[in-house]
Amino acid sequence: MPHLRNLQDRTAMARTEPSSSDRTSTDQAKPIDRGTSVPVRPGPRPATEAGGIGDSPWLWLLLFAAFAMFGLFAISSKYQTRQQSIEHEYQGIRHMQQDEAQRVLGGESSDRE
Repeated sequence: MPHLRNLQDRTAMARTEPSSSDRTSTDQAKPIDRGTSVPVRPGPRPATEAGGIGDSPWLWLLLFAAFAMFGLFAISSKYQTRQQSIEHEYQGIRHMQQDEAQRVLGGESSDRE
């Protein structure tokens, strides 16, 4: 089996100690890995290794809300002017309809003035 042979090769390499000539006086002997350790699965990244700030959904929500507020602020004067015009037009039509209703109900004619 290829994967077993590969495991045996890695185990054999881990069992060999470097010769004393390979070590300097400041190096300490490292423990020999006997291949009995359990492979560790990579888990979630620690907070220190977490992705950049752009990975946070809260950042994008905050940016969206900020741009929406800026956009509303930028068009507020135009919107207010337009809304006043629409309301003024509505009031004029309503006043005209009330005058027409009074003439019809009151029997007044526009020809008698």
